[in-house]
Amino acid sequence: MDYPNRKSFRLSGYDYRQCGLYFVTICTYQKLMLFGKIQDGKSYLNPIGRIVREELLKTNLLRKDTGIQIAQAIIMPNHVHFIASFLEKDDIAYSEMEFERFSKPLAASLSSVVRALKSAVTKQIHALYGTEYPFITYIQENPIRWENDCFYG
Repeated sequence: MDYPNRKSFRLSGYDYRQCGLYFVTICTYQKLMLFGKIQDGKSYLNPIGRIVREELLKTNLLRKDTGIQIAQAIIMPNHVHFIASFLEKDDIAYSEMEFERFSKPLAASLSSVVRALKSAVTKQIHALYGTEYPFITYIQENPIRWENDCFYG
């Protein structure tokens, strides 16, 4: 089956474990307003937005030995921006021959940070709401809509 080509914003051959600052944006599914609201120029987080905030804060605690930190973040109603800071670590050696493969991010890479954050947030949402949240219903009912899907046949 042929899938449409997606534009990658990643630099080909770039090692996303290198020290530096990385600006990251993660959007909600279909840009649903899942995290809260903006009122009078301020962000007000709902329970899901608070889960995102807590998991961002946990990232710094869980990854302190790797030199990876979330330096700055803002949670908007339908997306999150953050700056991931990768500090120089003398005791971490990486093989130049290691490459990231689909669904297998390299340890201590930007992909591994994003993947872990998304996974932790999803688990917390499931714990809070079970399977009664709109995007969960969408996923569960996806096979029913398969014949109308752009990837079908």
